[in-house]
Amino acid sequence: MTATLQQQLSFDEGAYLRDMLIAYAGQQYRMSVPIASAPPPNDVSCNADAVALKAAAQRRKRQAERRKTMTAEYPKWTTWVNGQYKTCTDRMAVDKVRTDKQAAEAAALLAAAEAARQIEQSKLDAKSAAEKVAREKAEAEAKVKADALKAQQAMADEAARQKAEAEQARKDKLEEERAAREAQDAANARAVADREARKVSVEKQRQDLIAKEDAKGEAAKAKLAESRAAADAAHQKKVEELKRAVEMSEAERGNRMAELDAEYAAAEAMRQQESQKVIDEAPVVDRSDERLNGALTLAASGGYFSIFPDRKPVLGGHVALRQGFWGTAPASRLASGVELRATAHFLLISTDTKTYFFQASPEIRYWFGFFALGAAFDYQRIQLEAGPVSDTIGLGPTLSLAAVDSPDARFMFTVWWTPFLNEQYERVTGEIEGGYKVFAFAVQGGVVKQTRSSPLGFFVSASLGIRLRW
Repeated sequence: MTATLQQQLSFDEGAYLRDMLIAYAGQQYRMSVPIASAPPPNDVSCNADAVALKAAAQRRKRQAERRKTMTAEYPKWTTWVNGQYKTCTDRMAVDKVRTDKQAAEAAALLAAAEAARQIEQSKLDAKSAAEKVAREKAEAEAKVKADALKAQQAMADEAARQKAEAEQARKDKLEEERAAREAQDAANARAVADREARKVSVEKQRQDLIAKEDAKGEAAKAKLAESRAAADAAHQKKVEELKRAVEMSEAERGNRMAELDAEYAAAEAMRQQESQKVIDEAPVVDRSDERLNGALTLAASGGYFSIFPDRKPVLGGHVALRQGFWGTAPASRLASGVELRATAHFLLISTDTKTYFFQASPEIRYWFGFFALGAAFDYQRIQLEAGPVSDTIGLGPTLSLAAVDSPDARFMFTVWWTPFLNEQYERVTGEIEGGYKVFAFAVQGGVVKQTRSSPLGFFVSASLGIRLRW
């Protein structure tokens, strides 16, 4: 029994279990009955103890059952391994057949590719020869084109050079014109400065002459007073001396005073005549470059008014007030500046029916020398025989042109267009304004409407009157 136990201990069952647990060809064997590993029993002798013998018997029983299961499972594993081997060899054979077929197909494809390559090579050779001919032809054409381009570039360079020379000449001309313009501007500025200085100098000379002549007048008055005082003193002295001897009448004294007054009047008239002659011969300040600062014009008007149903001649009046704020005038044109202006126009249509037309237009405009742009507010009141009083207002731009504008004379044209605030886009008024010294005239005309939907009418009038200048 001991020998049997020792032989059982020398049997290694773990090697069989290890074979079944290790993967084969990448596949894991699945046992039908799981077999757990267990330590081998080491009972090698009999023991008289019944409990120990019973436990040893149980261990031997379990070991025998495990070995029985392993003995039954191991042939299955062997069969599985052989099946895996056969499957692998069959797969390898199929792979070899497929590989051989692919190699044959690859060889055929290689042969076909070689034939195609040779055909393509021949085509490429032919194409290369054709390309060579074409390239040589293209090179020849390119050379011709290059020569043409070179000639064209030379022409373009020559044109560019001529253009640059022309541009430089133009710039030189512009520079010369600019220099000439700057010189002209400087000359104009000097002329303006000389003119203003001359005006100041002449005005000073004139004022000095007037002051000198005034001083002469005062001296003459003082001399007269001294003469009168001396005559009066002499008279009193004579009165004292001859009071008792000779009686001097008051008539003699009056005659003497009258003689002195006549002598003074004659001397003063001669002095004033000589003084006026000196003043008239003095240089006069030229103010033709200046504009009139302001003026108030009062004039009588007459004209014609036409709007259905009233069409008849009219009479009335015209009032205009203006004030300008001017800068210094340049050498060759009028001064620029802002001008405030207001006009009022009254035309009586009929005294019997008390119908009339009234227009008032305040305006502000800026003068750029001879022309001006501005804005005007226009108020119109129309009282016709048929219908109520019509009041309309308008707002819009103005345009003015001045032919003459100096302290003594003025002649200009003005147009108002005031369609805003009333939607009457045909509302236009024009004026020709003129004056010389204290006399003034104006011609006015324009479109009138009572309402937006009423008939269109017009008026025209001429005014003549006087003006107060400052």
